[in-house]
Amino acid sequence: MAAAHDAAVRASAQAKQATAAKDEAIVTLVDMMKADLRYAESTTRFDRGKLELLGWGAPKNRTPTGIPGQVRTLEVLREGNGWVFLDWKEPGEGGQPAAYKVQRRRPGVTDWVDVGIAVESEITLNGQEPGVEFEFQVNAVNKAGEGPASNVVRAVL
Repeated sequence: MAAAHDAAVRASAQAKQATAAKDEAIVTLVDMMKADLRYAESTTRFDRGKLELLGWGAPKNRTPTGIPGQVRTLEVLREGNGWVFLDWKEPGEGGQPAAYKVQRRRPGVTDWVDVGIAVESEITLNGQEPGVEFEFQVNAVNKAGEGPASNVVRAVL
């Protein structure tokens, strides 16, 4: 047991040393590349035409991310005792979603409760109250904000 522990400690120490050496090599490479870029800019006297021949030009303007559009075609594909599998299509317009927020409520209740986050266009929600009817909706979200809610689907778990 002690030999296995010692081997694990040795391997961990070697991995840390290798990671430190790699990080140092990356810092050195970045510094060298910056020096090369400064040399090229200085040599060409910042002539855009000559710099473009070398493969770079003016920085591109960043385009702001828009709020995602509405999630399409939310469906209950399968359900069971205390679980439900939901599937949907990503928005056809708006900004690119980073994730999807899944919400539920009981029919007739106005407030939605967050019950899950997905990065793909599907989710299995486990640990739901069995034998209870719920309504579900999904919103696409990204850095710019939250898109409008999808259609509402019902399931009795």
